[in-house]
Amino acid sequence: MRYKLRETSVSDLNQIKAVIMETTGDISVLHSNNSSQNLDDFLLSDVKGWNVEQR
Repeated sequence: MRYKLRETSVSDLNQIKAVIMETTGDISVLHSNNSSQNLDDFLLSDVKGWNVEQR
């Protein structure tokens, strides 16, 4: 996991918006330097257990 965070240039854990295990086995890290920026629901719509009301 740390490798994947470094690979995606995460420099602070507070930047992480979501970490997703893809069906291929790959790990996706969605992050932003803007703490008030929300993820677009489209990006997470096929993630098992994701619910818009979780925000």
